[in-house]
Amino acid sequence: MCFKRKKKVQEQISDAFSGIAYYILIDNTIFGPFSLDEMKQYPLLEDTLITTNTLDGDWHEARYFECFSDLFRNLYEYRIAEDGTIIR
Repeated sequence: MCFKRKKKVQEQISDAFSGIAYYILIDNTIFGPFSLDEMKQYPLLEDTLITTNTLDGDWHEARYFECFSDLFRNLYEYRIAEDGTIIR
C-alpha cells in the first residue's frame, strides 16, 4: 500500500473512533473518559488495558485496537472495530 493511501486509511479509522469514550486501567484504577486525540497523547504501551463505551466493560490491551495501529505495527490474532466488535 502506498504511503498516501495508507495515511488516508489511517485518517478514516481515526475518524470512526473519534466519537468513542476511552478508559485506561492502571494499577487497578480506571482513568477516563478520554477522546481518541487525548488517548494518543498518552505514552501507551502495547499491554496498556483499555476499554470503551462500546465494549460493555471488556478490557483489551492497546495493541488490539485499530485506532492505535500506527503506534503498534505488529499483527495480532484480533482487532477491535469502532463499534466494539472483535475482528479475527
